[in-house]
Amino acid sequence: MSEEAYGNRYKHNEGHSRSGADTGKGKKGAKSVKSLSFTGILFFILALATMFTLLIVAGVTWLSELLGSMLWACLAAGGAAAIISLIIYLVSVHRTIRTMSEYIDTIYETSSIAKAGYERAKEWIDYLF
Repeated sequence: MSEEAYGNRYKHNEGHSRSGADTGKGKKGAKSVKSLSFTGILFFILALATMFTLLIVAGVTWLSELLGSMLWACLAAGGAAAIISLIIYLVSVHRTIRTMSEYIDTIYETSSIAKAGYERAKEWIDYLF
């Protein structure tokens, strides 16, 4: 078979793979990759939440056997979670307050410069009239 006949024979299949699978060149392939990554992230977050829940339940159960009371185990686990949450909150709020303070200082300096410029312009206009 000549090259020309070979080329004409497969011309109708240009841009398509022989297996019929999507080559990823079109929009359909791009959408499926985005939805696949979102689904993967969603399942990862769900698995992580399940893992933390099971870890807390196992810890409380172990602590209740150790202390002999489910009430004291729940109070101890709740207290530990409250302390950890408080530490995380204070650390993150401290950074936020520092950042906001820097923004406020920048705004104050900018407004002071704008006010000084306004007063100079007003004095100049008053001098002219």
